[in-house]
Amino acid sequence: LIKIQWFNGTSLLNITNENRLSLLLPRYMNKNKITCQAINQVGTTNQSIILDIIYKPISIDTYRNQLNNSSITLVNEGESIELECHVDLSPSSLITWIFNEEIILFNQTSLKIDYVQSMQHIGFYICSAHHSLFGTFNRIIRLGLKGNFLVTRRSTNKNKLIIKNILLPDNVYYICTATNQYGSSLTQFKLRVNHLKDFFIRRTILFGSILIGLFISFILIIIALINHYKQNKHKRIKKKSSTTDETISSSLAKQQENIQHDYQDETNSINDQTFIHEKLLNNQIRNYIYDSPQHDLFYSRYDLKRYSTVV
Repeated sequence: LIKIQWFNGTSLLNITNENRLSLLLPRYMNKNKITCQAINQVGTTNQSIILDIIYKPISIDTYRNQLNNSSITLVNEGESIELECHVDLSPSSLITWIFNEEIILFNQTSLKIDYVQSMQHIGFYICSAHHSLFGTFNRIIRLGLKGNFLVTRRSTNKNKLIIKNILLPDNVYYICTATNQYGSSLTQFKLRVNHLKDFFIRRTILFGSILIGLFISFILIIIALINHYKQNKHKRIKKKSSTTDETISSSLAKQQENIQHDYQDETNSINDQTFIHEKLLNNQIRNYIYDSPQHDLFYSRYDLKRYSTVV
């Protein structure tokens, strides 16, 4: 054995005496033929294999240059347009076109639209492929009308993107890429689009919550004022009742005193009358009867009859 030569197709890779070769396999070498050629003094023999490389999908153009997974295509209303979707992946997969969450085309790398209408065709088209190892891959193409997007240069190194007639599908990431002879740089932006319905619902919920909060606060303030008024009224009534009770007690005491005084006067008057009456009665009795010499007899002055009594 003199030498071993390794070829990628017709391109020489390496010359060595080893029967093994280590390679970093990029995706562009997929399906290439790798040939090992052994040479000695007698002759030459070859052995070849076809590479089958598994790699994740990427978007490419017709020249196999890598593209971003999202792009914008502008068209005038009424024109025809053909959207292309080239996906480089291994193993290969069928391409599916999706618009408005519905499958519109299957197993085609291009989608042709005749007579573009704004209400019917403008929006986002999804080119979808499925990889057995890396899952589903989507490339998004935004079809818009010319005039809705405007790029203006504000200064030497500043640019501005203006988007007119915003749609809900515009709610995606936008990438601005700058390139010069030394390299490239990019900036990514996320545009958030709110539907008017969602906007009004959110505003209604917000302002409704504020109004409900204010209403509840107003009710609580009214309740607090009513309680305060009731407490003050109760205190006034209690104070007035206490004053009235004192007045009534004083009046009752005075009335009781007057009643006792009147009762005493009346009692004294009755006693005086009783005393006078007894005195008169005694005088009458004395005039009516007289004692006998014996202590157990008395006589009436008028009939001179003898009566007996126990003294």
